[in-house]
Amino acid sequence: MSVTLLAPEVALAGDGGTSVARTIPQRGHLSVGPWWFVDAFGGVAGSPSAAGDHPTAGARPHGHAGMQSMTWLFRGALRHTDGLGTDAVVRAGQVLMFTAGDGAVHAEAPVGADPAAGVALGLVLPPQERHRAASVEEFWPEPVRFGDHEVAIFVGELGWEDSPVEVFSPAVGAEVRFASHDPLELPVPEDWEFGVLALEDPVWVDGVEVPPGHLAVVSGQASFAVTAQADAGTVVPALVLGGQLPEPFVPWWNFLGADHDEIASWVRDYDAARGVGDGNPARFPLPAGVAPGDLAPVPPLPPVRLLPQPRS
Repeated sequence: MSVTLLAPEVALAGDGGTSVARTIPQRGHLSVGPWWFVDAFGGVAGSPSAAGDHPTAGARPHGHAGMQSMTWLFRGALRHTDGLGTDAVVRAGQVLMFTAGDGAVHAEAPVGADPAAGVALGLVLPPQERHRAASVEEFWPEPVRFGDHEVAIFVGELGWEDSPVEVFSPAVGAEVRFASHDPLELPVPEDWEFGVLALEDPVWVDGVEVPPGHLAVVSGQASFAVTAQADAGTVVPALVLGGQLPEPFVPWWNFLGADHDEIASWVRDYDAARGVGDGNPARFPLPAGVAPGDLAPVPPLPPVRLLPQPRS
């Protein structure tokens, strides 16, 4: 049984240009259950609020494959556009789950004068779902009470409440707004692990302090408890993410595959969508108004074969 603390690392998001505070993935920790990236931005959870030439919210057009992604906002709004024809404004407390499947392109742009702030999240698709057609699903979670605390469940099931958003492996994701010192106690199903992301204030996981911006990873135990120094006048938010451990996978940029050849196929076809090479550009249709040259480039593959990465 263990609680492991992961400190945030300032990094560039998957579009290659947005500055984020990343807790997953990092060296030694590839994912938390099926959640394979956790990127805070816009000043939330220790993320940059200003970063020189790099914006701190939004994402230029870029490709995904073998994964799902969503952005959970606390402030502001983002306009999501993609090659499926989606053009939607996502606001704080709203879910827009983007399932890339066999290949898709999307972009996010800030909306309005209030800077967007939140956490971008990604889920590994299991092998049998990685080549499914791309799709988008929207949902507004209705917050529910867990004792004194308010919980907005955006993925999966927590306690007696759940989200209808479709995911393809057992997983849960929720924002918990602590309103007292009472613990939130959660079971850990077999083959699952959890992460608790402290946002503006510290929380405690099984008595271990989790500073703002840090992620506490819980594994190998039957349950755990989260507490905060909160009361009716001081609400403390945190994210709870968990799920079943995924099968080994190869991560490369925003592509998650079973092996080097699967990744290379996506890289070839995405480059073709950018107007480079002789792959199949139809695999990555572009959003309206986006030209091939607007797409973020995928890093070139290394001269050696990529292998599935150990999780920890």
